Amino acid sequence: MKSYAPSEKSGGGTELKETVLWTNSAPNVDFASQTITLSDSIENYKYVMIVAKTSKSNNTQESDIWDVETFKTFNNSTKNAPIGIIGFVADSNVSYANVRRIGYVSNNQIFFSGGVFISATGGNNQWVIPLVVYGLK
Repeated sequence: MKSYAPSEKSGGGTELKETVLWTNSAPNVDFASQTITLSDSIENYKYVMIVAKTSKSNNTQESDIWDVETFKTFNNSTKNAPIGIIGFVADSNVSYANVRRIGYVSNNQIFFSGGVFISATGGNNQWVIPLVVYGLK
């Protein structure tokens, strides 16, 4: 478990403790659209953090954090519900970006769509490979 001390920019606050809820056991292969099962309920945490890498062959990483209540609005089954997105912009032109949609299924399950390289034809599961899901409290 890692701890995050509050930054001076954030105005201080309390330290956050990180718990691994899921780890990708094969981070160097395509990651198809799927629902993953977490080791604990997100209800036990204040935030959900997802770490992903650009592609199966590029180890550049990004992490995004959502508070649990916002994360739970990323409803995978409702057509017009908000969705979470994790991704990388290749340059300042948004027409070149790698993204993956995130959906809340239940307190112990998260849905990841197939990867997409915007400006390419269709999806490609080699893009935006989820690595780790953390609960923070």
